[in-house]
Amino acid sequence: MRNEQRLRTRTHESRAFAERVQLVMNLTSRLNVLPFDDLDARRTLLTEIFGKPIPDSLSILPPFYCDYGLGTSFGERVFINQGCFFLDYGGITIGDRVLIGPRVTLCTAGHPVELDERYDFITHAPIVIEDDVWIGAAATITPGVTIGRGSVVGAGAVVAKDVPPLSVVTATSVVERKRLKSVGSSSMGTAEGFAFITRPDGSVVITHRGRVATTLRGQRAAEFLDEVDDDPQGLMARVTGNYKRGNERTAKQHPRNRH
Repeated sequence: MRNEQRLRTRTHESRAFAERVQLVMNLTSRLNVLPFDDLDARRTLLTEIFGKPIPDSLSILPPFYCDYGLGTSFGERVFINQGCFFLDYGGITIGDRVLIGPRVTLCTAGHPVELDERYDFITHAPIVIEDDVWIGAAATITPGVTIGRGSVVGAGAVVAKDVPPLSVVTATSVVERKRLKSVGSSSMGTAEGFAFITRPDGSVVITHRGRVATTLRGQRAAEFLDEVDDDPQGLMARVTGNYKRGNERTAKQHPRNRH
């Protein structure tokens, strides 16, 4: 993510963050059980959640969820519909006349993608939503993103890069960005696309081109690991053949292929 910063876990700073999260979770739980027409109590709790007075023109419809609060700032005439999530440790800046639909998630924090770092840091980067932006229902905005003035984010979109001003963006997609370093895994003939991972419970997950092909447990897992050491090529050939034959049987049994 762009502008990424890191908070190391198991430190004084991370403990202070965790304490703030507990406080804000308690405040939001109280907010979300208020009578809908108790606007004074709602405003009081929102002021506590965000740690400062909020604009009189701000409208937030509960339920509303936030984990930190101190990182968010609002412009004038902002409307936030029901069921939104603000994970704002990295900072959320919302401009004037912004419309945010129901169940939108603004997420500024995460973890490193590399497995050997994932549990040691919280990563974070700011989200900026400029004036006159409309974000449709159930969209997700990821850390480090800026949405330009006057733009529209379609319902359900996952926004992982900046949106230019006066643009309309829609849809979701899954794009493989990189391959991670494996931990405790081995390859079984990369030409065939097979690999396996040994889990802490002793089971073995065999994958084919990134998808789970089968899982071995107990004695079968132990025998598999022994044979990997003794005859990896022979084992790979058998696993490849079994997997292909299984796929062929499945294809023949599919209704489209029955005559």
